[in-house]
Amino acid sequence: MLGFSPDWDARYCYLIVLLCGILSATIQVQGRLDILRNKAIYALSLGTTWVVFTIYLIIPLVVFWLLDRTGALRDTSVFAAFLVGLAYPAVLSGDSSVKPAAGIAAVVGWLNKAADSLVAKTTAYVAVEDRLFMRQVLAQMLPPNSRQSEVEKLALQYADSPPLVVQAELNKTSSPEEKAQIAYDYATNSAYGLRPLGKLVKSWKLKGVRFPYHRAWTWLLVYATILVIITLIIVIVMFVGPGDEAFRVWRLGKAGNSITDVQRNREVIEGWLDPKNRTAERVRSRLAVALQQPGLELSRADEILSLLLLNRGKYGEPQFIATGELLSDGLRCRSVDVRARINYALLSLADEYGTNSAESPRALRLKELRKWQPLATESPIDLEQKWGAWHSWWADYGAADAR
Repeated sequence: MLGFSPDWDARYCYLIVLLCGILSATIQVQGRLDILRNKAIYALSLGTTWVVFTIYLIIPLVVFWLLDRTGALRDTSVFAAFLVGLAYPAVLSGDSSVKPAAGIAAVVGWLNKAADSLVAKTTAYVAVEDRLFMRQVLAQMLPPNSRQSEVEKLALQYADSPPLVVQAELNKTSSPEEKAQIAYDYATNSAYGLRPLGKLVKSWKLKGVRFPYHRAWTWLLVYATILVIITLIIVIVMFVGPGDEAFRVWRLGKAGNSITDVQRNREVIEGWLDPKNRTAERVRSRLAVALQQPGLELSRADEILSLLLLNRGKYGEPQFIATGELLSDGLRCRSVDVRARINYALLSLADEYGTNSAESPRALRLKELRKWQPLATESPIDLEQKWGAWHSWWADYGAADAR
C-alpha cells in the first residue's frame, strides 16, 4: 500500500506522524470546545483538556503502528505518515483509501469514548471557572473598589450590540449589582471573548484573581515542555548508540519492510561491523540474537548470516573463532530452515580452517557433524547435543590437533 511514496527511515515517518498528530489534535480539541465559544480559554487551563489532547495525539501513532503491523501500509511510507497523522478519523471510519483491518477501529474506539467523557467534564469545569472569574471581577466593580466605569467602557467598545443599545440597558436599572452584571456580559460576549476584560483585570494587579489567559499560557508552556522533553529522550534513545543499533538490527529482520529499507540498514550495519569499530562485537551479538527470533523470513536470515560472515577475519584470528561461536548459538532457533543455513555456514567456516590430519579427533568430529541434517522432528535434547558439539569444536579451535 502506498508503495509509490518516498521510502524514508521509519523513525522519521513516526516523527512526521507526531508533528501531524499535534496539528490534528489541536483541530480536534478546538472542534469539541467550539460549544464553549468565548469561554473556551478556560478549558486550556484545565488538566482534562490536555488529557483529551494527549489522547488525540496518541491515536494517530497507534493507528499508524497498527496499520503497519496488519500490512495496510509500511512504516517507511512518507505519504502514509502524512495521511494517518492528518486524517486518522477518516482512516478509522473507512472513508479514506487506506482501509484498516477489521477490529482496528474498535481497538481505538474506547479512546474516543474516553475523550467524550473528558470533554463533558471539561465543559462542567469551565462553567465553574467562569463563575469564579465573574465573581472576582464583579467584586471589583462594586464599592468600595468602584471600577465599574472601566468595564462599562469595554462593554461600549467591544459589545456586538450598538453602543446606544448597551447604554440603554445600563440605564434601565439603578441597582449597582445589575449594572455590573450587564456591563460584564456585554464586555465578554463579543468576538474578542475574555481577552479585553482579561487585559483590564491584569492591569488591576489583583492578588488571588484567576486570570484565564495567564493560566492557559502557563499550562500550554508546561505541556509543550513535557512533550518536547519526552520526544527528545525518545529521539536520543532511538537515534544514538545501542538504541540505534537495536533498531537497525530489528529492521533488518522485520517482515514486510521494503528492499530499500533493508539495504539502508544493511549499509549502516556493515560500517559498524568493521573490526576497528568499538561497537563491532556488540552489533554482531545483536545479529546473532536476531537469527533466533521466531518467524524470521529466510531472506532476512540470509541477510543476517551474510553480515556475520562479512568481517569474520582469517582462520586462527579471534574474530574468526567468535564468528563460529556466535553461529553455534544460533542453532537453538526454532526454524529448521534457519538452522540448516547456520549449520551450512559453520561447515564452510570449518572447511576454511582445515585439519592437519584426516584422522585427527577434530576431523572425525567434523565428519560426524557433516552427517547432521536439521529436522523439524528433532527434540530439544538433540539440538542441545548438536549445539554442544559445535561449541566444543570452536572452543578447541586454538589448540593444536591431536596427533
